Amino acid sequence: MRINACIASRGRHDALRATVAQTLAMTELPDTKIVVALDTDDPGLVGIGAELWALSDKIIISVEGREDSLGAKYNRAAAAYDADLYVLLADDMQIVTPGWDRKLADAAA
Repeated sequence: MRINACIASRGRHDALRATVAQTLAMTELPDTKIVVALDTDDPGLVGIGAELWALSDKIIISVEGREDSLGAKYNRAAAAYDADLYVLLADDMQIVTPGWDRKLADAAA
C-alpha cells in the first residue's frame, strides 16, 4: 500500500528537520513517502530542501509559490505522490511509533 505523509511547512526549518528525520526513521514500508511542501519565498529554502531530499529517496520536496490557503498547500503535497492513503502532518508533529505506516496500511486493509 502506498502511503503519502504530507507536511506543509514555512520558516520552521529546525522543527521540520526533526519531524522528517523521526517520522522517516519509523517507516517500514518501501512505498511510504514523506512529501514536504515548501514555498519559493521561504527564507533558507535552498538549504533545508536539499538537506531533506538527501536523507532518503522516500522524501519528496515540492517547492512552488505560496498558496492562498494551507489546504491548497496540503493538496499540492498530496498531488506530488499518488497514494492509497494520505496522512497530514504539521512540521512539528513527529510520528514516534515504529512501523506506523505498516499499522495504518493493515488497518486500512
